[in-house]
Order: sequence, then structure tokens, then C-alpha cells
Amino acid sequence: MGKKSLMALMFLSMVFGCTGCTEKTATKNKDLVLSTNVEMDKTEQDNLKKVVREFMDVCRPLQDKYIGDIEKLEFIGKYTCGKDSFDYRCESHKWSTMVYLKLKIKEDATTIPSSLRAWGHTEHIYIGGPSNPGFTISKFPQLCGSQPSNDGDVFLPAPGMAQFF
Repeated sequence: MGKKSLMALMFLSMVFGCTGCTEKTATKNKDLVLSTNVEMDKTEQDNLKKVVREFMDVCRPLQDKYIGDIEKLEFIGKYTCGKDSFDYRCESHKWSTMVYLKLKIKEDATTIPSSLRAWGHTEHIYIGGPSNPGFTISKFPQLCGSQPSNDGDVFLPAPGMAQFF
């Protein structure tokens, strides 16, 4: 196992407080497969760990009801708005920093309502701050207890995230 892979597994184990975990992390008696290929120093790991925990706290239905239907949560990157990223979310939410996560839903989802038709889809989560801290979710905001929007992304405020940016 390469240094990068080992570091990713160690980081993801720390995010959810699991000692000795490999590719799966126990959350609410379910296994959540997590991954990243991004190298980070200890401070970045600690901050990202807190951001992901805050996301899961705000997105309660995902954590409490649907966690067993999640195939993988993948950290893609952390970006400085206006430098590393020119994503419209930076400007519209007045973020200076943005974190991008991908959430893969299992093909054989059993707890997510079938009316959502979410099987096998990938949800793109953009988390930002410190101004107007929160995250956007587009395809299935119902996973976080929100209603869909005709305008695309649904923004969910998460004031507790401001301190991590």
C-alpha cells in the first residue's frame, strides 16, 4: 500500500473515530466506504474531519436513516475560491473556501424511498465558508431533509462550519 493510500485510510479512520479500520468505517451499525487520494497535513486533516462531521450532523436523515444505502463518500478536494476554483457557488454564497465531496448511492438501495429513484446515482456536495457557511446538494436534497428546488442546488446553512474555514 502506497504512502498516499495509507494516509487516506488513516485520515478517514480519524474522521469517524475508528481505530484499525481499513476501507470500511462503522457508522450507526452500518459500513460506510470512504476514500480520498488527497494528501493533507495534520491541520488540514483535523479541519476536514470537523467539516465532514458537521455536514453529517446537519444532514440528519442521511446519517440517521439512509447511511446503509451509501456506497461511498469521497473527498475530492478543498479549493480557494477565485484561485483554485471559479465555481459559481463561491460567488453566489460568498465563500472563500470550498470543499467538494461525492456521495455514491448503492444500486440496491433499500432504505432511501423508491420514489426518489436515487439508486446508483452520485450526489455532489459542495461545502463552503467562512461567510454564509453551509453546503449545497442538488439531485436529492430529500436525503438531508430538504425539498428540491427548480433552480438546481439547494443550500443548507451550517453555521457551525464557519470556524473550520
